[in-house]
Amino acid sequence: MPRPLIVVGNPGNRRTTMLQEARRRLGMPPARIVPYLDLLQGRVRWREITGGEPVLVRLDSPGEHFPVERELIALGAADGGEADELFPLPEFLPMPVISAQAARNLPDQPGRIYYPSQWFRGFCRMLSGLRADLAETAPEARWMNDPQEIAVMFDKRRCHRLLSSQGVRVPTAPGEAGSIRSYDQLREAMERAGMRRVFVKLAFGSSASGVLAYQINPSTGAELADTTIGFERHGYERVYYNSRRIRRYRERPIIREIINWLGAQGMHVEQWVQKASHDGRAFDVRQLVVDGEACHRIARLSRTPITNLHLRNERAGLEELGLSAATVQAVAEAGEQVASLFPRSAVAGIDVLLAKGALRPYIVDINPFGDLLLNVRYEGMDTYEWQMTRMLKDE
Repeated sequence: MPRPLIVVGNPGNRRTTMLQEARRRLGMPPARIVPYLDLLQGRVRWREITGGEPVLVRLDSPGEHFPVERELIALGAADGGEADELFPLPEFLPMPVISAQAARNLPDQPGRIYYPSQWFRGFCRMLSGLRADLAETAPEARWMNDPQEIAVMFDKRRCHRLLSSQGVRVPTAPGEAGSIRSYDQLREAMERAGMRRVFVKLAFGSSASGVLAYQINPSTGAELADTTIGFERHGYERVYYNSRRIRRYRERPIIREIINWLGAQGMHVEQWVQKASHDGRAFDVRQLVVDGEACHRIARLSRTPITNLHLRNERAGLEELGLSAATVQAVAEAGEQVASLFPRSAVAGIDVLLAKGALRPYIVDINPFGDLLLNVRYEGMDTYEWQMTRMLKDE
């Protein structure tokens, strides 16, 4: 008998709905859904929920629900809590910006990027509290993805450091993790490293949130930034938000301001490795790995440097791109190599870049919630059916 499954998630969203539908098709009982909002507002009693059974606990993405975002920002406040032991880079622990009460009063402005560093601190505190609560009330519980490893996967700086130390091929960083925190420091680091093109990323963003492709013309010094970041000025305040289309900036003062904002929040910088292309569109691959085995995968194609699907980019099966079996296998092996570095986590969506020319794979991102791949099948199953089937086999 498989362990009862408890899912911490946002009820009714695509992830929890698709997982429940997969369990129904497989003849499995519904998972117990524990809402993030209940957890963050102190309404969850784990002893009652687990009933002392050796349960399996899955953490789903907390995104796409603004009340949860507000609570995580509140938890990251100076007066929000103290459990910072899971923060992946304690030497760069962010300073809180607003109080817990102010966070809970934030208006819902779709697309706005609210205090990402404080959000991430709250997210890590939530993971820490959750791990401690389960250890006390349900010591035999198992995690699908361990909270500590989720925190590491979520921090691009910490991930890059880990992968580099283990010999995984990643784009070169022009400086030590977390050392570049401003536009001027970025320019100095690029000059030292001899780089003219880099990706600048919010250290803990997802879905292309806070991503900027930055280049300097070596002859003229002209700067160009393609990014998902838009901004508006509200009085004396500059408001940043995620755009669903790529914006291009050429003006140095604007580029400087955006990069300085990213640096203040915490940013990761890496060399811009030119992606392979198909029919004039650059692509990379989202490779899902479950229980150490590469399974579902999809190519993401774009005429811009940023390939995320929510930007209305195209998708394709790898066979449609004419890639050889050896290249597809190299993508799978790269994903499995990365997943092996997180031995207490069963699921990861790994973004693999194939370099133009030699098609050498580079790892550019790891997503502990990267299994939402719509209409992608592996051995006849969608991503949730596959995970639930593996769960049955593992028991």
